[in-house]
Amino acid sequence: MTSTNSILRLVINLDSSLDRLEWMKDAFEDLGLDFVRVPASSPETFGDIDDCVLMPNGLGVEWTAGEIGCFLSHRQCWKRAAVAEEDFTAIFEDDLHFAPGAKKLLRTAEWIPGGIELLRFETTLQKVMLSTTAKKVDEFNIHELRSKHWGTGGYLISRSGAIKLISRSHEIRWPVDIFMFDPVRVKNDLTSWQINPAICIQDSVLFSEAARFSPTIVRPGKVARRLEKPRGKAKFQSEISRPFRRFAEKLGRIVRRESQHVVPLKNQQNLASDKRRQTSLCPPHRKIAPCSQKD
Repeated sequence: MTSTNSILRLVINLDSSLDRLEWMKDAFEDLGLDFVRVPASSPETFGDIDDCVLMPNGLGVEWTAGEIGCFLSHRQCWKRAAVAEEDFTAIFEDDLHFAPGAKKLLRTAEWIPGGIELLRFETTLQKVMLSTTAKKVDEFNIHELRSKHWGTGGYLISRSGAIKLISRSHEIRWPVDIFMFDPVRVKNDLTSWQINPAICIQDSVLFSEAARFSPTIVRPGKVARRLEKPRGKAKFQSEISRPFRRFAEKLGRIVRRESQHVVPLKNQQNLASDKRRQTSLCPPHRKIAPCSQKD
C-alpha cells in the first residue's frame, strides 16, 4: 500500500443535516482544504452493519439510538482509514469550529511525531488529566491522555490505530468517546494523545444553551448519573477523610507524572472575531478561560 504525507479528512454527516454539511463546507473552505463526507448511521441503516454486536451498555443504562449511530458512524470512518492511501486520517463530526492555525495540522502529516496512533484535536473544556511530559510540535504540546475526555468531534488516527479500533469493536460495550478516550474505563495498548491547545471545538460546547445546532446525534458520555450524597455518620467520615484523599491523589499524580488541565482552544479570541460566525444565527462566543493547571 502506497503511503503519502497528506492527511485524509472525513466528515460524518446525516443525510438530513444539510445545514450542517454547508457549515462544514464553509469551514473547510476557510481553511483552504477539502474533505470527504461519510453518511452518518441512523436507525434506518443499523441493519446494514453485520460485523459487530451490540452488548449491554457499560454505563449501566440503556443504549440510545444516537449513541449507537454515533459509534457505527465512527466505525465506518475507521474502516476507510484502515485501507486509505494516506497513513493518517482526520475524522470530524459536522458541528465544529476550527481555531485559526488549524490548517497547518490538517494539511500534511509531516509534523506528526513517531508513535502517534490516536490524537484528539478537540477540547470540551472539561478538566482532564494529562502527562506532564509532552511531544513538542511548534506552538503545540502533545500529551498522553490519562483520564476521560468526552466527545469525538475531531481527532487524528493512523492506519494501524484504525485497524486496532476495528478489531476491538466487534462487540460494542461503551459509547464511542469512552471507548476511545477513557483510558481508565477502557484499558488497551492504543495510547490516546491530546493536542494542547486544541484546534477545534463543537458548537454545543462553545455556545452551551445558545448553540447554533441542536443535536442530531445524542452525544455519548452525557449520561446524568447523580450519586446520593452521604448523610450522618457517612458524611462525617467523608469530610474527615477528604484532605487525606486529596493528598493521596496529589502524590499519585506526582508519581505518575500527570497533572490536571482544562485544554484551551487555540486563539479563541480570533475565532470570536470571525465575521462568518458573527451572524444573527450565531450568538456571542462563550468566554473560555486560559489553560488551568491543578497540581
